[in-house]
Amino acid sequence: MDRVGGYLFLGNAPTYSLTSFGTPITGVGNKPFNREGAFALIYVKKLDFSLFFQHGWDNAYLGTSTPANMPLPAGALAPSWNGGFVETHYVVNPQLILVQRDEFIRMAQQALPDIAGNTGNANVYIFAVRYYPFMFSRAGFAYHAEYSILQQKGLAPLTFTQLNTGGIFLGLDFDF
Repeated sequence: MDRVGGYLFLGNAPTYSLTSFGTPITGVGNKPFNREGAFALIYVKKLDFSLFFQHGWDNAYLGTSTPANMPLPAGALAPSWNGGFVETHYVVNPQLILVQRDEFIRMAQQALPDIAGNTGNANVYIFAVRYYPFMFSRAGFAYHAEYSILQQKGLAPLTFTQLNTGGIFLGLDFDF
């Protein structure tokens, strides 16, 4: 069964806390933010696709971490961004599943004018395999191996160029 949906998340978040003897007791200076998006899960025989898109927006006070009882930095703007992913599963057989996932984040507007427009843009690529040597109605066991690559624009220390990292994950899952 294919699935398609959407969501809208509206909220307010405090920009600073009132304190009692140096201990925060409550957040105040609320400012708005929102997240909205769409998702889909599509099946084509042994292949399925998970698709996800989200747009985010924060008030300029939240985006610059400025308390609402203080003036905003010169030129401060409300940051916004778009993100999403495409995840593909190929079911070789009920015991073996191959996974590939691409994730993307793109800044639409930075909070401060002196920050490059693509700072914080990210790409993530994941390749994984999941093998279930046994599955019963009351217990199951799985091996999981994953390789990921993360690219982040403008976040390398000192040079502020693209930061590239990768990782390997090997795991065992037992369910009963």
